[in-house]
Order: sequence, then structure tokens, then C-alpha cells
Amino acid sequence: MVDDAEQRRQMVEGMLAWNTDFHFVYIDVAGSGLLVGEAERQGKIVVSTELGGGGQVTAATHRVAQSGLANVLRHFGVLAGKAATREELGLGEPVIARATEEECYAFAPESGLWETFVDVTDRVDAGQPLGQLHFIERPDREPTVVSAAMAGVVCSIRAIATTTQGDNVAVIAREVDAAELR
Repeated sequence: MVDDAEQRRQMVEGMLAWNTDFHFVYIDVAGSGLLVGEAERQGKIVVSTELGGGGQVTAATHRVAQSGLANVLRHFGVLAGKAATREELGLGEPVIARATEEECYAFAPESGLWETFVDVTDRVDAGQPLGQLHFIERPDREPTVVSAAMAGVVCSIRAIATTTQGDNVAVIAREVDAAELR
């Protein structure tokens, strides 16, 4: 979360302008140097998205990308016209999930093949298994289960089965109100 209240408010409003059913606020657990984090540190208004994680982009994803980006650009005055609101579109309240604590991130304790048990947008309890790692070189070995450290909504699951120790395999976020982010 950026310290500057005005920058943060504009970023939250831009995020909500996508008009998607789910919005996720996260931290960079890999350190620093990512474009989004660097732009935020420079005081830029940053609204980002992950579309087609794992190499698959569906027609529905393309529609969300096109309509969401166009609405965000209208919201910020880059494109002409008025940005549509969820209310005008007849949509209910979105889920806003915040993953800004390290316990939100589940990492692979060893290398193996990742098998997920949950889907993005599922609600999970603390201690609930999220998936497991299988060991190809040791078919006699039981898989290692990776569980949620906290209750919340699943906002990311590793899409690639081949996993190296320390890879992020899932992100669990707690649901918040937009006012909490501003």
C-alpha cells in the first residue's frame, strides 16, 4: 500500500473502474524492481492486472480486458466518454481482497509437481489444504500438502505444475471494504 493517501485513493478508484467481480490488492513478495512497484514509488497512479496466467487466455478474458481497460481509461480521462459504474451496469458489489501480509502467500516447501485442490475465488479456512506437491523421483513418497495459513479468498493459484522450492503456489487474501484501502 502506497503511503500517499491521494495516490492510493486514485489507484483504488481505478481498480474499481474495471467493474470486475473480484479485485485483488497485493504486495511484491519477491523483493523490489518490478515495474508496478517502481512506478508506485515514483508517485504514479498504477492499476495492473493479470490476464491469462499460466498461458491460457479465453474469449471471456479478452472481453474483460477490453471492456475493463476501456472503462479505466475513460475513468482517468484518457478516452472520451463517461466511465460506466457497476450500478449503471446492474452489477452487485464486487469482492475486494487484500493480500498485503506475508501469511497470505503460500510457498512450495520443496520442489515437485504442484496439484491444486482449490480454485481462484474459493473461500478457504486457516489450515485448509490448498494443494500438494508430488515427487516424480520418489513415487513411493507421500505428497507434501500445502495449507492456508489464514482464512480468506483464493486470489491466485500456481498454474504450472513444475514447481521449485520457494515458488509461490497460492495467495489467500482477506476480504475488505474499499474504504479500508483508501
